[in-house]
Amino acid sequence: MKNRPLAVNTALLAALSSPLITSAGEIETTVVTATRTEQSIAEVLAPVTVFERADIERIAPLDLQELLSRAAGISFVRNGGRGAATSLFVRGNQSNHTLLLVDGVRVGSATLGSPSLTNLPPELIERVEIVRGPRSALYGSEAIGGVINIITKKYHDTDGVKPFVQLSAGTQGTVKTVAAVNGGNADTQFSLSGLYEETDGVDNTTSKALRHGDDDGFEQQAINFSVSHRFNARAKVHALYQHSDSESEYDTNCYAPFPNNFACEPYTDSTVTVAGLRGEFQLSDNWALKLTAGQSTDESQTRYRYRDPALVAANLRGDVFETTRKQFTAQNDWQLGKHHVLTLGGEHINDEVDSTLSYGKDERENNAGFAQW
Repeated sequence: MKNRPLAVNTALLAALSSPLITSAGEIETTVVTATRTEQSIAEVLAPVTVFERADIERIAPLDLQELLSRAAGISFVRNGGRGAATSLFVRGNQSNHTLLLVDGVRVGSATLGSPSLTNLPPELIERVEIVRGPRSALYGSEAIGGVINIITKKYHDTDGVKPFVQLSAGTQGTVKTVAAVNGGNADTQFSLSGLYEETDGVDNTTSKALRHGDDDGFEQQAINFSVSHRFNARAKVHALYQHSDSESEYDTNCYAPFPNNFACEPYTDSTVTVAGLRGEFQLSDNWALKLTAGQSTDESQTRYRYRDPALVAANLRGDVFETTRKQFTAQNDWQLGKHHVLTLGGEHINDEVDSTLSYGKDERENNAGFAQW
């Protein structure tokens, strides 16, 4: 496999891929997810689909599921309307065989076993890299079917601070607000974005009996912050924080000993938080070191809006499921001549589960090494 020489700011696994300009003046797309190193999409052996920010704005998807459904080999099963539990299948593999990354940080639920797609609004995404096919040699068993790397919005200009506001409204009580402030200079750039969306929704069931005849609403708040700083030509750091919370109504029995006796509107409250810090260091002309530390939290809980004031006061709720995943990665890339790159690295992953249910084991660790030529 032929790789291009690594640049001084060689990308991390989570780094934003950037286009290269060829000698003919054409823009060439590069990816990092397929091999953990920056490589032209024309040279990647695995099937890869890339959605740039221009593609996302052109498609204008309501959610991440609608965007990913445009890629070949990807299918979904969603249990209800927007915000409902969604299973993703890449090339027919099981839903827990696809690894979801947010800027290189692993995101997912240890109890559900599949990645969470509800809390990643397209408005805060800059780029999506989809690699179909087994990547387990580089990422572990979660990547049997493929890898999806969500790269959040960042700022790349160097000419001061720029604000941005977008307002929209539609039928079914739909409103959406996106606001951002970005700024930077030659060495430091930052981006702060926020989103609020609310809709009354539509009824997602054909039955109109009992509580199945109401509309199923959706509400979401999200914030994304990133900052990068270049110390010199050989050292750069980047920090990320993203938090998203959503409420999704659905039709089912209520939480009570005799649910048919109570009228309520159940909904799922889910939260995803991602934080990451990475450093890129060019230790010599042919040796690049990348260090990454990240943590993600995936939490979901079923709640109920009871019409009976006595039940409202009782504050009856469903079970809580929370997964906290910590990740530490070190990766070394050596440029061996013009056409060869040797990659050696290691990764430590720790998963912890906090739930109202009792599990025999609520924590697991995984230490792994990877090599590639």
